[in-house]
Amino acid sequence: MTDCERAFLKSNRGCFKCQKINAGHLSDTCTTWATAACKVVSMTDIDEGVDDEGEQLHCLRNDEYDNGTDEERCEPIFLPVKLTNDDRPVLRALVDTGASASFITDREVEKLRLTRRKLQVPTSVSVAIQSHRVSHPVTEFVCVPLRTLNGRWSTQHVVLKIAPLMSLKLVLGRPFLKRHDMLVDCRRRQVLVPDPTLPDERIDLLTDRSASAVQAGVRACLARLEEQQAEGSYLRAMEAEFRREFSDRFPVDIPPVSQYESKVCHRILLKPGMKRPRQPTYGTPMRWRAAWRRLPDEHLAAGRLCASSSEYSSPAFIILKKGMDTDALIMPRWVNDYRILNAATVPDCTPLPCKDHSVS
Repeated sequence: MTDCERAFLKSNRGCFKCQKINAGHLSDTCTTWATAACKVVSMTDIDEGVDDEGEQLHCLRNDEYDNGTDEERCEPIFLPVKLTNDDRPVLRALVDTGASASFITDREVEKLRLTRRKLQVPTSVSVAIQSHRVSHPVTEFVCVPLRTLNGRWSTQHVVLKIAPLMSLKLVLGRPFLKRHDMLVDCRRRQVLVPDPTLPDERIDLLTDRSASAVQAGVRACLARLEEQQAEGSYLRAMEAEFRREFSDRFPVDIPPVSQYESKVCHRILLKPGMKRPRQPTYGTPMRWRAAWRRLPDEHLAAGRLCASSSEYSSPAFIILKKGMDTDALIMPRWVNDYRILNAATVPDCTPLPCKDHSVS
């Protein structure tokens, strides 16, 4: 936006985000995306020489690979995955090393009933089809867990931009492959990721587990099951002894806890009339990002953090400690900013039943 355009909007009580005069609102409360922020080319075919600054999507159809000889032909690699933790249909995800982002078709978003979220900066996706390119607007995304069909690998946080993909359903682009350190071997048709149990080893996501690995996994599961059963028997005996000792504190008319069992660990509710808060983010210099990343990784490994499906979050930042620039073992201080979230949500709201409800 030029200075003249900004001055014109300011003099006519306009909004700098949607670029409308006499809008009746400010940029902070604007809910309409500006059409100029998303450079969308016509939906018809355009010339290949036209430059597009949006996202790039290279692979689309199988017939695109049928133009050469058998030696030159490169078949696309599809990875069978599931996007949710429950029993949902399997999707064939195209592993595209040339795509600048990961995408999901809008049809699958509607079918899986995924929560749509607005992009802060709308963009466009340029689809390459033979000698032509077609550009589509991209203004929304979803954040979902992903796991492979063979159960060898999973992740709890994948950002997928919503775009029309024609015959495809899901595309895993270059940022996804780089983030999870995936190697794509087109000659051997392998998608290799680091083994979470063995250092300096990689596993192929396109192959099932070997017989020896399956047997080792079964033995480990049986040993863990026997340990859990022994621990459960010990805890039940301790509970019976505890109830006998304090029998006057355990009346028989208390409802059983099994009636209140739920998979929900925390329930966050907005206050009446409040909209979902839009949280700011705090930047971190590049030299401290490695130390910043180690903090949540250590908490995840220790079990203090777990995956969440909540739509609400709070920004976080770090405070440097003395000596961090010389000693890599000194970790920064992790600070969460809960002010905006606490102001918009109901405090002390959990799925656990209140004692008044239990005895009523």
